[in-house]
Amino acid sequence: MGLQPLPTAIEGLLYRSRIVNRIGPLHMFLLVERARLANQAEGITGQLIYLDHSFMEYLEGPTAALDALWRNLRQDPRHYDVELLARFPLAQRRCASWPLMFSSNSYFQQYQMTGFSTVQPGDMDALLEDCLSRQQAAVAGQSSALVEHLERRGERSQRLSDNPVYKIEGIAGLSTARIDAVDFPLVAPAPSAR
Repeated sequence: MGLQPLPTAIEGLLYRSRIVNRIGPLHMFLLVERARLANQAEGITGQLIYLDHSFMEYLEGPTAALDALWRNLRQDPRHYDVELLARFPLAQRRCASWPLMFSSNSYFQQYQMTGFSTVQPGDMDALLEDCLSRQQAAVAGQSSALVEHLERRGERSQRLSDNPVYKIEGIAGLSTARIDAVDFPLVAPAPSAR
């Protein structure tokens, strides 16, 4: 009986940004198709929402692949004000069947893009709330796991906020928490064209 490979941990990541130049339907189609190919090669799935000259993108996939993609997205000159809104571990994918779904206003519907759905302004807020609640649940799970671990070691008084691995901060006045890894060297494959 041989060793069974460990399943790859997957995470969810949500960010938003503003675009530098208005994007027409042909440019958007090419952007989405290239991203789908790159995502498929890396085991990433998700949804891109384009509304009011802004992107909100939810991505899910292996941690190393998301690290590499996140680095590329932050350096992409086609958008600015790139802001990480949430990042959290996942037990299962939300967008398992699509390397990248695309959602925007009904204007794009006339171009019959595969994987397209119309979106309303409130849909971005709903996606944000969903991701933040998943993230908060993950933080709560990590916090209780740390407390259990510390209790077993007899260090019950140490708090999660004292842990140098995590930094917890509020997001734009919301009562939820955001958790970001601090000072981890990232090792990832060479950036793929996106």
